[in-house]
Amino acid sequence: MGPSVSARAGNLNNGLQKFIIYTEIPDDQILEVLGDPELMSKCDCIALLFENERDHFEYIKEYINKLPKLVPKILIQTKMDL
Repeated sequence: MGPSVSARAGNLNNGLQKFIIYTEIPDDQILEVLGDPELMSKCDCIALLFENERDHFEYIKEYINKLPKLVPKILIQTKMDL
């Protein structure tokens, strides 16, 4: 299983370069990723993107309880008109 999208953004902070690496997980692979302790141990934060529709938010609510409890989560509402 490979991620569909990955990116790196560098930030120079007090002479140390730090990176943010994000990976998009397709909907049909979420349970597989959640069941992989090695992948989840590499995760420092989980960002969940959703559109302003009831179905999308209900989907997020369904899966947020299945995510690791100690990993911070960020909910991001996207614009539908883009």
